[in-house]
Amino acid sequence: MISDLNHADSCGATPLDWAALVTNAVTVLLSWWAFEVPKLFRNGGIRQYWNAISWGCLRLCMPSVAAITAVSSTSDRKAWLKRYYYGLSPDGAEERLTKIQSLKSGLTDALVIVSTVSSLYTLHSTPESQLSGWNSSLWSFPSCPAAIYGIWISLASRTKLTPGWTLGLGLLWACAIGAGVGYAVSQIKGSYAIGTIGCYVAIALPWGYISFLGPLMLVTLVITVFARIGGVAAGALSPDAYFPFCALKGPALAAPYIAMGGITGVLSLFAFFRSLMAVAGGKERRVQQSRGVVVDG
Repeated sequence: MISDLNHADSCGATPLDWAALVTNAVTVLLSWWAFEVPKLFRNGGIRQYWNAISWGCLRLCMPSVAAITAVSSTSDRKAWLKRYYYGLSPDGAEERLTKIQSLKSGLTDALVIVSTVSSLYTLHSTPESQLSGWNSSLWSFPSCPAAIYGIWISLASRTKLTPGWTLGLGLLWACAIGAGVGYAVSQIKGSYAIGTIGCYVAIALPWGYISFLGPLMLVTLVITVFARIGGVAAGALSPDAYFPFCALKGPALAAPYIAMGGITGVLSLFAFFRSLMAVAGGKERRVQQSRGVVVDG
């Protein structure tokens, strides 16, 4: 994916470069809100749409928080996957993924995974002498935790693991994959990988619960937003950043990325507050169940 910015062919984007750009654009600019537009025309309208896109932003920016909420808010493990991808359902709503929802969530995760694999493949296949651009490894890798947690919850929901074990092993799963891919990136990009791995950690770990609304949480949220938009936005604006699409350089491309990044960050905070109430409610239900009180959910 990396071309030497000082070479005459620095603008020669390959088909793989274009594929990475398109999948990145769909993931960052479109998927979290465009896929939910049909909700505007159903019962609930704007409110249902707002809840859906804010939860989608939480899942992209703080996937571990979305995972904790999904698993901790209900004792019904078959509902975990839908709650992870679509948030808490209204009372009485179906808590299983429909075929359309499964397809939509699978497509969203597939875009992230395909973009990451193509980016890493091109990094690996490009001669080291041609590597340049400090933002090159930010294109997709840091966004992987959202897909990783989804895959893990899908697997764990089919087992008899307790919520605690599910979340603990899920965190280890995300860290193990991050460490493996991070090591691979470090072998290719050297010191450039340090910042990329830091961005991955900011997204993968549940900083919202570790530092509830403290400075650390807000700092990691800013890092998370930058990790998702930095690869393209920095490339479009900075002459020192990797970006082989010379015709697209400039604020016309960077501005939508920066704007959408900021919006996803703000909406994820809104969903974070809702997730706190859901987790608290789930704990209360488990306490009541341990006392022999029959409760729903």
